[in-house]
Amino acid sequence: MTRPEVVLNGLAWQPGRGGVSTYIEELSDAFNRCIADPSRLRLRIEKPVPRTHPPDAMSVVGWPRTSAAGRVLGSHVPARCTVFHSLDSALPVGRRGPTVVTVHDLSVFDHPAGPRGRLAAKRAATRQACRSADRLIAVSRFTAERLAERYGRDATVTPLAPRPSFVPASAEEITAIRAKWRLPSDFVLGIGTTDGRKAPEALSAAARRLDIHAVTVGPTLFDGHPSRGLRHLGFVPLEDLRCLYSAARATVYLSRYEGFGLPPFESLACGTPVVASRVGAIADHLTDAVTFVESVEDDELVQALRQTLSDGAAGVAVPHALSWDRTARDTADVYRDLGADI
Repeated sequence: MTRPEVVLNGLAWQPGRGGVSTYIEELSDAFNRCIADPSRLRLRIEKPVPRTHPPDAMSVVGWPRTSAAGRVLGSHVPARCTVFHSLDSALPVGRRGPTVVTVHDLSVFDHPAGPRGRLAAKRAATRQACRSADRLIAVSRFTAERLAERYGRDATVTPLAPRPSFVPASAEEITAIRAKWRLPSDFVLGIGTTDGRKAPEALSAAARRLDIHAVTVGPTLFDGHPSRGLRHLGFVPLEDLRCLYSAARATVYLSRYEGFGLPPFESLACGTPVVASRVGAIADHLTDAVTFVESVEDDELVQALRQTLSDGAAGVAVPHALSWDRTARDTADVYRDLGADI
């Protein structure tokens, strides 16, 4: 195997699971479209490597499974390359040569949750990466500002975008997804974990007051559990998620902290209006397209959701300005600044 110019460390990738995995999948696919010779880039993901990713010329290397701490503390020093890019806030100890780290958020410091040991390992990895990387990439202006505040470092901002496949579902697809998951014709969709960071209890209370069903998708983490009145589907296939967005009367995205906040962008791309907290990158890019709530604890959410349900899909704006190709081109410019010939 020839020496690559850039190694992309994508060991955090889990197919179809959350914003970080979306970033790894869509960025690598966009590189295949935007780089003249994508074979000069090599993506590392945990074994087994699926045949479907990535689809084109970028080479993929399967790496043994290990813990988050193991990715940092010794066994994952990369092969020789011009630039090494960690796609999720961690660098192997001992790496020589130019390094880039993408930081999705600083939630391990700003809004910590989870077992103490896991949290301590993630904090140590994030701290080491943010201090030692030659260049930092942030997925939003908010995350870039937090990096400047905490570490005194500038970051290149490369926003996320909806998946290109996320387009409005047809009437037939909506009928099929309702039948598959046994859903009512009228429901609102909540996205994210069922822990306190995503405020599922507020969605549950608002839906009860408005007498509409509430359905949520995403993982259950730590001590979180579905709130009373919510139908929690867990993780669903990406194609199902696209159709669920389109089938819902509205998407409700309540979060107390986000680095970016991708689901509102996905929902709008699928033709469904959004009520959301003013967090992450949502207000930067969707000011005129989303109904914002400043608090999820009072009548404001009920009023915002009632108005959104009354307005329907009128005024839904698809976020055309963001694209994975643009993100890939801006990321490639960072590699070139560090000496990569791509």
